[in-house]
Amino acid sequence: MPASTIVDQHGRPFEVAPMQEQQTARVAMLQRDWATHPAKGLTPARLASILQDAEQGQPMAQLDLADDMLERDGHVYAELDKRAAVVVATPHQIAPPPNASAAEKALAEEVAEWVEELPLAQIKKAAMDAVLKSVSAQEIRWEMQGGALLPVSFEARPTRWLCPDERGTRWNLRDGSSAYGQPLLPGCWLLHRHRSLNGYMTRDGLVRVLAWPHLFKWASDTDLMEILEILGIPMRIGTFPVGASDTEKSRLMQAVVSLGRNAAGIMPAGMKIDLIKGAEGTEGPYLSMAQRMDAVQSKVIVGQTLTSGEGQHGTQALGNVHNEVRMDIRDADLAQLATTLTQQLLWPMVALNKPGVDPRRAPRWKWLTDQAEDLKTFAENLPKLAAGGMRIAVSWAHDRLKIPMAAEGQAVLGAPAPAPLLVPPPQPAPAPAPKAAAARGALPPTPAHGPHDVLDDVIEAELTHWKPLMAPLVQPLLDEIDKAAASGESLESLRARMAQMAARMDTRPLGEAIARAGQKGAVLGAADVNLTQPGV
Repeated sequence: MPASTIVDQHGRPFEVAPMQEQQTARVAMLQRDWATHPAKGLTPARLASILQDAEQGQPMAQLDLADDMLERDGHVYAELDKRAAVVVATPHQIAPPPNASAAEKALAEEVAEWVEELPLAQIKKAAMDAVLKSVSAQEIRWEMQGGALLPVSFEARPTRWLCPDERGTRWNLRDGSSAYGQPLLPGCWLLHRHRSLNGYMTRDGLVRVLAWPHLFKWASDTDLMEILEILGIPMRIGTFPVGASDTEKSRLMQAVVSLGRNAAGIMPAGMKIDLIKGAEGTEGPYLSMAQRMDAVQSKVIVGQTLTSGEGQHGTQALGNVHNEVRMDIRDADLAQLATTLTQQLLWPMVALNKPGVDPRRAPRWKWLTDQAEDLKTFAENLPKLAAGGMRIAVSWAHDRLKIPMAAEGQAVLGAPAPAPLLVPPPQPAPAPAPKAAAARGALPPTPAHGPHDVLDDVIEAELTHWKPLMAPLVQPLLDEIDKAAASGESLESLRARMAQMAARMDTRPLGEAIARAGQKGAVLGAADVNLTQPGV
């Protein structure tokens, strides 16, 4: 039978028949394969040997140690679970390639419908095991559904079922017949490699970094438990006379033991029990060691400590800064997982159901990590910036606020229409024609509410010069707004700099004009001029 022309990301052909059953079902020895639990009785020498064996192509003990650490070390489990939960909660989309055609967009939409039927939370959580172990393996089974060959189950497999190939560059399935196992069937596995460290494939995960703090913390906790067993308990010493028989000695020992449990006992005459002050000590050094190792593990896993501990060692501001570091780690996790899901999940679905699609133009997995801007801040500042002359695109505001644009003919929110008035409002009297001097200005004269007088002429004359008077006040603000728009500065940053802009606003021309107008009014008043007299 000729090989299939449909290949995976490594150029290996897909074979449909094996994809509808599980490859591991053919290897009986895997079903009787059990972990060795190397964490039991772990010593520094034993740990060094485990890590060295993994570098030399024998990672089974290292993979078992990672499982033991998850079970024994609650701090490691909690931090890794936190990191995985962020990935699980991040929304995604199946995106078409750049500059996509209509057919490519339609294909991306169809693949998105297929993907939404999958247990995505389970798939993401299982894939994040690779952060600790270097690799995570999920076996896929395919079935025909609605005329398409689609994945129907994802079974997480123990990583100890895997082994490096002869070149040490890919993971194979252990089968007991060869030291290098057998290649994984194309399309039958979702194998996620998380590269936290560079070098050998078995050094990818964080287990090699976290194993040493785990060992030191476990030794400290063991010593602390032994100390707590005897700390503060008085020593009981029984004394028997010379020549005491074995029976008498036995009774004395029974009395000493009973005194510890029951605080009462009897013994023959001539014997006594002395109570010596119990051992003194403190748990401080052991707790300090455990806390220091917890802090090291938190830094390794989530990049910080303030949001992973009790919270008494830092401020909220520092916690927010450290939280941003954790988001950077999240983005790195998402980028690696997106590549795995695109190559090992989306591409097989496309290749098996849509022949002829160019792999470079196939749909790809994209995470939606952009956060919506603060709605209150935008609502308060956008109208002010628009009134100041900024040309703000409506589509940009929709995108930053994560509010979808309404389709044509779709009902939209808006201000409620004013209620109809039962009595029509009075119509204002028509304003008199502006004088020629005032008409040359951008601002019309204030509507008159009485006879036109000399003071009106003074006011209108001053209003003709409002632009040069206001420019020194307004222009520095407009310049900063234009600069902020060109550089992409945020509204919060621009608002914080508003106070500094006040020092650059020149109020002298406006002040001089106000003083000059006031002086004119004072002169007219002192001259006792009849302001309403025609011809004045």
